[in-house]
Amino acid sequence: MKRSVQLGCVLAAFVAVVPLSGCGNGSGDQSNADSGAGGTAGTGGSGGTGGKGDDGPLCAHAEVGWPCGSGMVCDERQQCVEGCFIAGKLRPIGAKNPDNACESCVKRTEPGWAPAAVGSTCGAGRVCSSDNKCVEGCYIANTLYEVGATNPSNVCEVCSAQSETDWSANVGVSCGEGTVCNASGQCVSGCFVNGTVYEEGAKNPSNACEVCSGANTNGWTAVSTGSTCGSGMYCGDSNQCVTGCSIGAELFRLGDENPSNDCEVCSATNPTGWSAKAMGASCKQGGGNICNTKAQCVHQQRIACGAYHTCAVTSAGALKCWGANYYGEIGVGALDTQLKAKDVPGLSHDVVSISAGPHTCALTSAGAVKCWGINNVGQLGDNSLADKWIPTDVYGLSQDVVAISAGGMRDGEGQTCAIVAGGGLMCWGHNEYGQLGIYSTTNSQIPQSVPDLSHDVLGVAAGAYHTCAVQAGAAKCWGYNYWSILGDGSTTDKNAPIQVSGLVSDVSAIVAGYSHSCALESGGSIKCWGIGSSGQLGSGTMDSHVTPSSVLGLPPGSVAAMAVGGSHTCVITSSGGVMCWGSNQFGQLGDGSKTTRLSPIEVANLSSGVVALCAGGNHTCAIKDPDLALCWGHGEDGKLGDGTGQDRLIPTKVVDFP
Repeated sequence: MKRSVQLGCVLAAFVAVVPLSGCGNGSGDQSNADSGAGGTAGTGGSGGTGGKGDDGPLCAHAEVGWPCGSGMVCDERQQCVEGCFIAGKLRPIGAKNPDNACESCVKRTEPGWAPAAVGSTCGAGRVCSSDNKCVEGCYIANTLYEVGATNPSNVCEVCSAQSETDWSANVGVSCGEGTVCNASGQCVSGCFVNGTVYEEGAKNPSNACEVCSGANTNGWTAVSTGSTCGSGMYCGDSNQCVTGCSIGAELFRLGDENPSNDCEVCSATNPTGWSAKAMGASCKQGGGNICNTKAQCVHQQRIACGAYHTCAVTSAGALKCWGANYYGEIGVGALDTQLKAKDVPGLSHDVVSISAGPHTCALTSAGAVKCWGINNVGQLGDNSLADKWIPTDVYGLSQDVVAISAGGMRDGEGQTCAIVAGGGLMCWGHNEYGQLGIYSTTNSQIPQSVPDLSHDVLGVAAGAYHTCAVQAGAAKCWGYNYWSILGDGSTTDKNAPIQVSGLVSDVSAIVAGYSHSCALESGGSIKCWGIGSSGQLGSGTMDSHVTPSSVLGLPPGSVAAMAVGGSHTCVITSSGGVMCWGSNQFGQLGDGSKTTRLSPIEVANLSSGVVALCAGGNHTCAIKDPDLALCWGHGEDGKLGDGTGQDRLIPTKVVDFP
């Protein structure tokens, strides 16, 4: 039998208003309901005909959405469920209004959509406002903020669409002078460039000459010109990283020489300072011609002619000597005369320069001086008067010496001088005529500073009884002056340096012999003075000159180096040849004769390739590149080194050299 439900009774049951007339409150069983029997009459009303008792289903025959309890509605299965019936549709608890994400179905007695809590998310970067609208923004600490709003407590945090419920880092925003916000929302010293925060001092990944600086938090700042930007690289004027060196306030290209020291260059190994040239590299400053191991330009004299012996340095820096050995001047530890080149023990390498008078001295690549031979007046400088048969250290000169010169007479008295770094001059040994230049005539067994030559000395030459030097382009001499070999126009001895007449500038080198001296000017011309009785002054006569006079027969600019002996003079020409003039009694001019020459004449078979030259009492020697040693002239005592002890009128090879 078909059931029927009185609408008024259903409404009274769920809406809980005043019960309507005729609504039963009886209790009928299910069988009665199935048979259509009426229930027991309710209080205050008549029993319903065929109605459902209190135990019957509440949604039986009810339409979908019919309320069946607080926050309950009937569904299509006629079951009472939690939900909302809105706009003709049954919505589950939690369902959002498709037209407003800030409204949803909640379990409550009121019908319709319920407003979401303020700050609830309602989309990416969106939250619900107090007026129930879905807006862009963030809800943080019970406060709604618009997108872009800054955290009142931290300028480096901002409301963004990326986080509706918390602050986002305000990356790259300036947060004070020289500071920016980083990805952690912290205010740091740095810059924000191309979307990235860099710490203060960080380099531009694309240009090492640009850095992050507080002066420009939104871009790169150029570093100082000359800053290093890589191994052997510096920042140039155009803010680009280039190869070279930044030294002081100047920029230099690779290979550029130090303007103050041509033994130093710009090198990739030291972009902020000078690098030493290789030992043996050529140089000109300081009066020298090669660089030593301390980047000092030192005077290289690879061959030296003493009164009766000769010494020479091989291209490998080894020293060999030959000839008379009366006082140990050969340096081999014995007094045996040597007719051929002999190795000097202890000096098998690193010898830069050699000089000889009656004794011998050598300069090492470390700037140390060693001397040996006769020491009767302290010329070895070791603070004694004892002869030495092997090389001996000079007192106080274990380093920083750039040039040496040993002089003296054949009878053994002699003096030695050295130029030290900085251009000061020191001398020691025989001083009877003031040849040490120390304002006295007292011998010295140790080096003494020459007071008037404490700087800018570019060259030094020790003669028999006098000494000469070049200071800042000016020629100066002192000591014995009987034949005016000091070039001042007088014959008065001087115990301190005096100016050579007319040679106040432009002098690049100077040499001193037994009775005459010569100076080489920077233009390559020579002037000589003193005794000229054998034509050694090259003036075309045998006249003596108390002041410098020009050598005739030498084309201007044709001289590269020079040497003076007892009574003859020789030069290396700019083409590497050798020319000599003066006394030729033993063939020391090398022209194949014994004829005295009053002007320069070419030495036989030496028209080129000569790199070193020396002149002794009556002999001459030279080195052709790289290691061919040749000697000619007086051969007594084996000083020509050809193994015979005979005179030679033309250059003859030294045996066992190198």
